Amino acid sequence: MKRPPKKSLLTVIEELNRAEKRKKNVFMPLERNFYRNMAKAFEEMQMEIEEHILKKEMERAVELSSELSKARNLYDEFLELRIRKILLAAVTPSMVTKNLTREELALYSDIKAVIENFKKSVLGEEPIAMEEVQPSASLSVGSSHSTPETPVSLDNTSQNVKFIKNEEPDSFVLVRVVAPTFRVAWVDGSNVTLRKEDVLHMPEKMYRILLKREKVVAIKLPEKTR
Repeated sequence: MKRPPKKSLLTVIEELNRAEKRKKNVFMPLERNFYRNMAKAFEEMQMEIEEHILKKEMERAVELSSELSKARNLYDEFLELRIRKILLAAVTPSMVTKNLTREELALYSDIKAVIENFKKSVLGEEPIAMEEVQPSASLSVGSSHSTPETPVSLDNTSQNVKFIKNEEPDSFVLVRVVAPTFRVAWVDGSNVTLRKEDVLHMPEKMYRILLKREKVVAIKLPEKTR
């Protein structure tokens, strides 16, 4: 019997999002090491992209880079949805939390402790000492070094970098992102999140701007040996 084809990372995350959204006030069960496995899957996909670049299979590398960026954005949405439910559960005693992962349970406990501390302080009772509240385990978003998103601007305003339109097809540069997470406005007008180690083609003018801000570096492919 033929095995069904392995699902892509993007497909897996799309299905996770749909399932989690259907269960409004219920946590969808996740596998034991879900967050660790997801981080590993993102790392493996990034390595696959780098292998295609080394083999000079640029079309496939760019295709996978685009898919990886979409998967990360959807994974962010999934995390935000789970976190909103955790916040709701922290103030809703009747909400069942049995399907939380270890990382989520740690976050839930932290939030509950902060809420109890707040209640005690406003009621004039002795608050919980902050050192008693243990920090929660991090929820990795496809990387073991996730950082807050910070917008990048072309000038001193808070506007995001604008995609330079009307570029010639040969004026694009293959780049690697070297800075922590930030957002840019892409060709279709949507905001795209770029993360460290992402690989993609971008217009040369945008590349020069981001290079000055130490956000990206150009990828130089090895020359063909005769």
